[in-house]
Amino acid sequence: MKNLIILSSILLSSSALAIKVGSVKERFNAYTCQKEIKKLEKTWGAEGEWKAHIVENGNLALKRPTNKFAHWILLEKSDSAESITLMNPKNAQKIIFDKKCNSTMTAYQHHQYSLPNSMDDAKLLTEMVNNKEGIIVMYSPGMNHSWTAIQRFQKIAKEKKLPVSFVMDPFADVKDAKAEAKKNHIAMNSFEKLSSLELAYRDATMHYPSFFMYKNGAIVGNMLPGLMTEEKYNAAIKKFLGK
Repeated sequence: MKNLIILSSILLSSSALAIKVGSVKERFNAYTCQKEIKKLEKTWGAEGEWKAHIVENGNLALKRPTNKFAHWILLEKSDSAESITLMNPKNAQKIIFDKKCNSTMTAYQHHQYSLPNSMDDAKLLTEMVNNKEGIIVMYSPGMNHSWTAIQRFQKIAKEKKLPVSFVMDPFADVKDAKAEAKKNHIAMNSFEKLSSLELAYRDATMHYPSFFMYKNGAIVGNMLPGLMTEEKYNAAIKKFLGK
């Protein structure tokens, strides 16, 4: 239950996505300890841009990926302190700055992404490396469009001989998923729930269905939400995977 509660904060990040880029920059500019933050960003291998993110307590933070798989930087601000945290699936290193930018460091284990029989970061990375290229489809069994998307991706996988992994909403019930699959006449090899920091921080729970593509052991492009026609799915695959 604890894992699902923490994962719910990632689900809330969908509302943060509506925040404009300008607003994100304004939020970062409001940090007093930018010099210290930027130094740590460089040390930790920050990549990409800051994006809005809702944390467990419901507050708005900023997130940014690093050059290491499933390692993300989280930036938070309160009236009394600012903090920057390096997150990975099991551990966190948090640096807290007071109003004079003096810092204290806390390292702790959180085990937020360790649901049993799930698509966790270790399994995700293994699949991406072994397959070289492929697709990850997010679905929720209670949403009919999810099953339509699964049918289309199963067809595409067969036609293109492309590996496709189906990953379930972490809040869903496996029994319900099996029943819905049977009802929709869809054969599924497994019913794995999301338990990946990398996918969660890439907004995997924002919308069902949605999908990611990967190549050479790394996710390419952004999460693509919504039910699409086969033509649009194929166009996206051609754009990012060249197939």
